[in-house]
Amino acid sequence: MEKISYDFFIAKFAMEESLKELLLKQCKLLLNKNEKEFLDASPALAGHIKQGKQIFLPNTITRLLKECLVSKGQSYINELSHHLYEINNLQLTKAWVIDSLEGDFNPLHTHSDLLSGVAFLEVPNHINHEDSPEGCLSFNYNLFRPEILSFQGTRTITPRAGDIYLFPSWLPHTAYPYLTSFENERRISLAFNFTGKVDRIDKNKSF
Repeated sequence: MEKISYDFFIAKFAMEESLKELLLKQCKLLLNKNEKEFLDASPALAGHIKQGKQIFLPNTITRLLKECLVSKGQSYINELSHHLYEINNLQLTKAWVIDSLEGDFNPLHTHSDLLSGVAFLEVPNHINHEDSPEGCLSFNYNLFRPEILSFQGTRTITPRAGDIYLFPSWLPHTAYPYLTSFENERRISLAFNFTGKVDRIDKNKSF
């Protein structure tokens, strides 16, 4: 099984290159369609996407996502709960593509359902957290209280094409805008929500 790394509620793993290219190709075809041919997600979302688009994904793309993510979601719940809980009937409820151009951003927000995530398909080369949070994804834990030695305020992540992050839907996060001097440079990502039933594992159960 592919290695998943964990960092304070956030799980990260890389999708296979072939899957990333397939999803990117399908999403670009969707983004190039006439607005009457797709379901605009903007009215239902927090994103301030004025230059790009936010579109709900059709079943052809959500099936690819589900095949990739369900097992990872199961592993995430296990690791997060130290193998005390498991998730049953994990279902992908919503998924959408976000085509962010220069100046587009997502303000601090949360998601509905149980488990959420983002998959980066295309990212401008100049985005680099070491220099600036421009274009990055940042999680806010509301736990920055140095007076009690709590320094877990935020986690800022540099997006890289092919990376997927899973996190609890309640975790606030934001996507910073970016500037570019290159025409048509864009950040294309997929966002999604899962629902499911979390149950405590019966340690006395015999198999």
